[in-house]
Amino acid sequence: MGEQQSHRWLIEWSEQSLRELKKLSSKDRMTVFHSVAHLAKAENPYNVPGVKKLKDPRLEDMRRIRAGDYRVIFWLDTGEVVHLEFSYKGKLQIEGIYIHHKGY
Repeated sequence: MGEQQSHRWLIEWSEQSLRELKKLSSKDRMTVFHSVAHLAKAENPYNVPGVKKLKDPRLEDMRRIRAGDYRVIFWLDTGEVVHLEFSYKGKLQIEGIYIHHKGY
């Protein structure tokens, strides 16, 4: 038997999300990584508990998930992708990481 792949979705980070990630403490960064890994392992990340659709109709394909005090904004690019000899269901596109402000 071959090596088993741990993720169903290939993770792609936008330049903006990488800049935001670098600003986080190591603890917050690990919380974000844990949430993103959970999404990447799911059959359908949009159906993961805690994932919510963004309210702005212009962003209808975008979703968010809570990662501690932060929200990770993402969307799916479906269609099989082969990367480094592994096959994925598509790409999990991480667009941004934002701190959650209570009362907004």
